[in-house]
Amino acid sequence: MNKIKGLIVAPFTGFTADGELNLSIVGKQAQFYKKNGITGAFVAGTTGEGSALTAEEKKALYKEWAAQRPEGFALIAFVGGTSVKECRELAVYAKECGLDAVAMTAPYYQKAANVKVLAQTCAAVASAVPDMPFFFYHIPCLTHVEFPIYDLLREMDAIIPNLAGVKYTFENMMDYHLCLDFKDRKY
Repeated sequence: MNKIKGLIVAPFTGFTADGELNLSIVGKQAQFYKKNGITGAFVAGTTGEGSALTAEEKKALYKEWAAQRPEGFALIAFVGGTSVKECRELAVYAKECGLDAVAMTAPYYQKAANVKVLAQTCAAVASAVPDMPFFFYHIPCLTHVEFPIYDLLREMDAIIPNLAGVKYTFENMMDYHLCLDFKDRKY
């Protein structure tokens, strides 16, 4: 798997005045980011209103970002949610669109009992696209899942062959640095 490097932006998702997706701005966003040295986009994440979008809206965003992608620009599809089945379907669709990687948060309604269960949940999604990089998106202020990610990383490393890393959005710098140093900075 190719390693995604550089600065990845979390783009806003555009909407029309009546609340529908405004896909016409994606190309402008992509060109603006590329012109300013950004190397990729994290599509439909928190900033992109991912948790408020329907699966069909996420698919439309994936498809449009793929169509408007500047040369050499990486695209990571946020597929997270509360349904593992839907996350898997979105991951497969992201692959079909030609996106570069997928990411998910911890399910935030029926929460995992421990890091082992959360790692198994992630593995269930990652296995839907075994040849695509998979990222775990740690954002406990929204998911209220606050396991040490170093412990989760150890569990995921053992069972997710396509694990590529963690999008770490939390202020626990000790845990963050443990994750950075894990297996000689593998992730």
